[in-house]
Amino acid sequence: MESLRLAGIIEDSVVDGPGVRFTVFVQGCPHRCEGCHNENTHDFNGGFRADIHKLSEKIIQSHIKKLTFTGGEPFCQADGLARLARLVEAGQPGTEIITYTGYLYEELLEKARTDSGVREFLIVTDYLIDGKYEQGKKTINCFYRGSSNQRILDIRRYPNSVKARLIERLEDFSILRGQYNNTCKEVKDFMKINAMLHNKTERFDFKECQVDKIIELPSYDFLSLLKNLLKDRSFISENIDVMYIDENEVFHCILALGEGSDDGILIEAEGYNYARYSAFVPNARQIVNSMAEDNYLYNLDGSKQAVSVTVRSLAAGLSGKLAPGDIISIIAPDYRKTGVTVIPAELRYVEVIAVTAATGNDASPRSQDGSDRRELPSAVTLLVLPEQAKILAELESDGKLHIALVYRGMQENADLFIQTQEEIIGKFYSLTDEEAAADGGD
Repeated sequence: MESLRLAGIIEDSVVDGPGVRFTVFVQGCPHRCEGCHNENTHDFNGGFRADIHKLSEKIIQSHIKKLTFTGGEPFCQADGLARLARLVEAGQPGTEIITYTGYLYEELLEKARTDSGVREFLIVTDYLIDGKYEQGKKTINCFYRGSSNQRILDIRRYPNSVKARLIERLEDFSILRGQYNNTCKEVKDFMKINAMLHNKTERFDFKECQVDKIIELPSYDFLSLLKNLLKDRSFISENIDVMYIDENEVFHCILALGEGSDDGILIEAEGYNYARYSAFVPNARQIVNSMAEDNYLYNLDGSKQAVSVTVRSLAAGLSGKLAPGDIISIIAPDYRKTGVTVIPAELRYVEVIAVTAATGNDASPRSQDGSDRRELPSAVTLLVLPEQAKILAELESDGKLHIALVYRGMQENADLFIQTQEEIIGKFYSLTDEEAAADGGD
């Protein structure tokens, strides 16, 4: 029996993270912080044994898609909790996981180098609240934490990136996953937005602007830009020629987006290396995404093709979380009747350009009325070379292909994956037929 040693569970907690949550308290803690309000969880021999499979069924049957692991020290039972999280995700896709720990994130990254359980537990965790409770830094002003040294970290990009995003405001925390779940209906009655409000403004004077280029900045650089618009920036100097005012007094601008942020900054530098003209654009990313629907079909130049593939388990699995710009691998069971499961060399790194629902609409995280009802995707559209398109057609005709997410993040990094793939294809198709057959998969 796969089991965990627990101190208890709470099926409707409202203090262990945003919304109503299913909270699991593990038993055993090496930190034994002075003033800890869960001293009964310290003894590694205390508590009770809980079957992992039965607990996962209990969580799924609760229909609460917000799960918190606390204790005790969850990372002392990393293997079991990672297994539990995987079972819950399989039965209830999209469950948000918060993990409390007395270790620092940096310490866990070091442990993950040699401990596969710690690594797997970090992978399934969406938000990490790290650091020991320090009695001298006790506070009631830090949401979901007991002392001011503790941090809330967004680690959803791990292991593709070990860089964590620090959550400093409650608004940042809750909005990342589409606000609270349906058990907290009051949050549906309002909308939060970042905006620049002017005192006693008589009127707004608008300028007609055209976005000629969109630039994705690392989160740190975007925050730096927000705090100092008049500082010289290399990305502005590199795009001086893109920005100008034409004869019709239209401002041709660049739009800077920040990694992990919905907002953007519109810039026309007027020949300078800083944002001489600028405007804050709330929810800029959502605007860009909505305007980009179907645009990918008009940007094909003949060198690549847009190919849609259907995966039988698509709606219930990974595809519901895929987004344009993601880099995926195609896994082929029984590849070309060989009885071997491979990732074909031609399909190691492929770019997603759309995830399409059965209605024919691009699948989106929210329905048109703003609710959390999702259109389940039934196909993924990929941007591929002709050689890749041929193999994808073969795999779909056999009804046997699976998808693995490889990377999501900065476009420049995604481009490196595609560049590597094109180099592989260039090499692969320059080989003799015998050499190509020998190098046909992983």
